[in-house]
Amino acid sequence: MESAQERGGSVRKCVSFVVSYLVLMACVAQAQSVRSLVNNGNDMYDEKKYADAEVNYKKAVEKDVTSVPGHFNLGNSFYRQNKYDESVKQYEEAIQRSQTPSQKAKSYFNLGDTHLQAQKYEEAVKAFTESLKLNPDDQDAKYNLSYAILKMKSSQGKGGKGKPPEPSEWAKRLKRQAETLVARSKFEDAYGLMNDGLRKDPTVAAFNDFIERIGVVVGVKRRN
Repeated sequence: MESAQERGGSVRKCVSFVVSYLVLMACVAQAQSVRSLVNNGNDMYDEKKYADAEVNYKKAVEKDVTSVPGHFNLGNSFYRQNKYDESVKQYEEAIQRSQTPSQKAKSYFNLGDTHLQAQKYEEAVKAFTESLKLNPDDQDAKYNLSYAILKMKSSQGKGGKGKPPEPSEWAKRLKRQAETLVARSKFEDAYGLMNDGLRKDPTVAAFNDFIERIGVVVGVKRRN
């Protein structure tokens, strides 16, 4: 016959199991609720109802402060409303809580873009650089990094060497060829084409900003 002590042990084990099960179900329900709020926010975002999307994303991160999609998408909704300071905070939260390099790279990319829009070029350069460390093949991050570097130099007074020359028709055709190469991610070929053109036609210098952007991308590509 089972003793009272043994029966008591069985009861305690049963209660413990029930409590654990209830806790597990509560966690599952919370996760589903957070996911539902994020999905609802995504629907609002797709309809360009950014303020409504913001409300849903806020509720999601209030329920689960560790939700990377919640913070990331809340950052996106703030960005669309030109609330750049709030957007930066959410991307930084997403970076801190990201579990994968892919998640973190996307958050750094959007963080860089937000800094660009806020004209904080040095911060943008740092963010795009971090994104490329995590995803070296991201061509958009490379292009944005080059643009951020140019803007940073310009803001520091390193640009602006007088009015550029008027490009010849040949120079314009050359730039179109280079743009086609850039669209195919052939940055080194485009860079070489434009520099060769400079030696043949000085008016190609009208596109110096374009050439410098490609040069920075080429430089980043070689360092990776």
